[in-house]
Amino acid sequence: MAVLLLGACTTGRDEGGEREVAMLLDKGRAYLQRGNAEMALFSLQRAQQLQPHQVEVLTLLGLAYDRVDRPLQALESLQAAQRLQPAGGELNNNLGVACLRVHALTCQNGTSEEGCRRLLEQAGAALQRALADPALRAPEDVYYNLALLARQRGEEEQKYLDLLLRALAIRPHFLAARLALAESYRQMGRADLERQQLRQALAAYPDQVEVLQRLVESYRWSGKGAGRLLDGVTGQERLELHTWLSRIQALSPGSEWAQRAAQRRALLDEK
Repeated sequence: MAVLLLGACTTGRDEGGEREVAMLLDKGRAYLQRGNAEMALFSLQRAQQLQPHQVEVLTLLGLAYDRVDRPLQALESLQAAQRLQPAGGELNNNLGVACLRVHALTCQNGTSEEGCRRLLEQAGAALQRALADPALRAPEDVYYNLALLARQRGEEEQKYLDLLLRALAIRPHFLAARLALAESYRQMGRADLERQQLRQALAAYPDQVEVLQRLVESYRWSGKGAGRLLDGVTGQERLELHTWLSRIQALSPGSEWAQRAAQRRALLDEK
């Protein structure tokens, strides 16, 4: 998934209700940080009514629309904010992400080829402007989003991989980039490289059930249920599998994955 930053810059003069707008912005930001986008949207829409041309209002409103799965409104708000603050790094990154999301949503459903091309061009231009901002706090997020742009453009796989690696060179514990790289290696049939990436992710996030599941599934299992292990494994790999399966059981007790992990542990013990 593309990275949408939670941040904004304040520019422009208030046109009225400055104190109320500040209070509504504080509420909207707090609700977003707590994961309550619906309540954030309510506060930020009121703030926009009071100050329709305030960069921070428009930026946070775009984030709120994104969180409630209204990408078209998110894009419109972020475009309006970017027109007021063209060089903002975080704002341009968010705008690039919004373009990618609208492209993913609409360009599978008969939108004109020209319209789709413009969305990708706008995404690329926004992300490059983000990188040009010397005050940008998280360039790794932009490189990750550029990787997603390369994928949506249908560019060669190596460019996608290089951009993910660039993001990881800046922040090695960037989980989304690490998982995307692992998935790309899986699709190539390179289980060794896939596991290498997943092991690095697990070292940084030992309680991430998704990482544990992906590590287990990087081996071949027979059938649709628990299945038997089809790959030949070393003694060390068998111990690793036991550990991963045990962690899945401990972290998600009662889940379908935990039940499958218990069955697979039993099957491993039969060897």
